[in-house]
Amino acid sequence: MALASAASAATFDLIWPDRIDVTTYPGNVGFATDYALVVNKGLTNIEAAEFFGTSFTATSSNSAVTAYAFINNPGPAITPILPNEAIGSVAGFNSVLTSKLLAGESFHNTTPMAVNWIHVDYPPGFSGSVVLDLTMTMGGNVAYYQILANFTLGSEFAISIPSAARVSSRPIPTAAKSATWGAIKRLYR
Repeated sequence: MALASAASAATFDLIWPDRIDVTTYPGNVGFATDYALVVNKGLTNIEAAEFFGTSFTATSSNSAVTAYAFINNPGPAITPILPNEAIGSVAGFNSVLTSKLLAGESFHNTTPMAVNWIHVDYPPGFSGSVVLDLTMTMGGNVAYYQILANFTLGSEFAISIPSAARVSSRPIPTAAKSATWGAIKRLYR
């Protein structure tokens, strides 16, 4: 099957933690946190309908661990997202995310309103490492990314984000009509 690029609307970059270290305790079965920044790399604003219409997929290397990423609408207007503007909630534990902002980009910190959420569930007492494979689709573009989540058992919950990464979205590929060489030749006769 041949592929052709679709026209794209929201061109964006995603800044996310490529590693999350979680200390769990025996009764702990999950966490939810604001984990990413979305950067508008297009020439026009990203409006509310497009931003809040974002969809995600997530798979885990361990079926006992599940992840759900989503854009949270905190209520007060946080859009439009201007060109070269990053949006998200940054507090102490995830401040490493801002290290990936580029010169000329502005940052709209929505703290204390959470926007770019991930919710991770795991069984009580879980420990080990898991790779989360995620996709974010907004408008006609998609970003693919991974998070290495390290879980250790302790006496109280703690989370740290020691490193971050950045990925640029790309147009969603769409299937093109297949054709034979004979059909193409007939077009030019």
